[in-house]
Amino acid sequence: VWADWDSFRRTHAIEPAVNLQLARGWLTRPFVRYEDRTFFTEAAAPEQDADGTLWLIGADQYWFAPGWLGQADSFVRAGVRYRSEDTEGSEFDARGFEWVATLGSEIPFESYALVEVSYERRNFQEPSVFQPAGDDREDRITRVWVGLRRPLTSDFSAELSWRYTHWKSNVDVYDFDQSVTGFRLWYEF
Repeated sequence: VWADWDSFRRTHAIEPAVNLQLARGWLTRPFVRYEDRTFFTEAAAPEQDADGTLWLIGADQYWFAPGWLGQADSFVRAGVRYRSEDTEGSEFDARGFEWVATLGSEIPFESYALVEVSYERRNFQEPSVFQPAGDDREDRITRVWVGLRRPLTSDFSAELSWRYTHWKSNVDVYDFDQSVTGFRLWYEF
């Protein structure tokens, strides 16, 4: 269960998955994810109420590289997800596919680096209220995520990350570019 942005949105999610080792160094992970979302800000119009549910069905293929660049614990991942979002307002009902690629590797100084790229095509079920006479809304979403994690003690670690999003829609009001830099301290017990 995950909740975020207490003053903005609450999300509860469950993601059962199965890890299938098909051959040495290869792992397939099919999964299904269900989310229930509640936004605390009032929608401008009933059709813009984004409260609702999200289903993701997908699979990831992992390859664990033995001794990648002289290091252990390195991997490459490629995956695909089918997304189905049903909201109380019709503005955000959408379906589409997302493709994901990830590279993770240990690096010097007991650190771990991750680079992830994803591309999503999201097709909405009806025209946007911002373009009512037009075609159904269709978005293209490209994301790049880079993270660096390093243990500080046996229980604490720090993570520095950067995420870039390029969101392009056939309804111009939804177009944006976003760059977010983050820092986290982790405690594991």
